[in-house]
Amino acid sequence: MSIEAQSEVSPASQFETNSTSNMSHKPAVVPAIARCSEAWRRVYTTKLAKRVNKFEAAHAAAEAYRQTMPPLVGYSNIRDFIACVGNAMLLRIIVEPDSTRLLYAAQVALSSARLMPKTAEPAPESGTTTPR
Repeated sequence: MSIEAQSEVSPASQFETNSTSNMSHKPAVVPAIARCSEAWRRVYTTKLAKRVNKFEAAHAAAEAYRQTMPPLVGYSNIRDFIACVGNAMLLRIIVEPDSTRLLYAAQVALSSARLMPKTAEPAPESGTTTPR
């Protein structure tokens, strides 16, 4: 593609990018992404059925997507959270500066998870001594 042709390409608006057809053409491999995508699709189609404009429907659906994202507790949840944010960025469901803030929160959570002990030693039973 030539430089002139590249400059003529304009990004799609958010409500054009966020359509139910986009969600159905991109199968989610990660269950967390599937849950978030389904929440987005359900709210978006419900809002459109209620005659809400596409922009407001996309905004409400994006909030549903965020609310469905896994909590930042434990390695697998943090990994799934990052996958959900990445997916939402690709589909322009979550955009700057929210995407940066969410990924930073995941980075902080991952750092703190690394500092946590892998397994806690069981406490000795009361009245017994531990061998030395």
